[in-house]
Amino acid sequence: MGAIIGVAGGTGSGKSTFTNRLKEEFKDRITVICHDNYYRARDDIPYEGRRKITMTSRMPLRRKC
Repeated sequence: MGAIIGVAGGTGSGKSTFTNRLKEEFKDRITVICHDNYYRARDDIPYEGRRKITMTSRMPLRRKC
């Protein structure tokens, strides 16, 4: 039986360390898919432009309850 485990947390909270230890323990019995693999490099945009895109994407969505 398979399972999907999501690891979430703030910057520097140990997500990668925890995931690497899981991989060391379970070897080829697990597959790790890093969220960072989904980011586009955007090397075609100057740094300041990329910074604005990144900051905008981090803004929380606001909705009325």
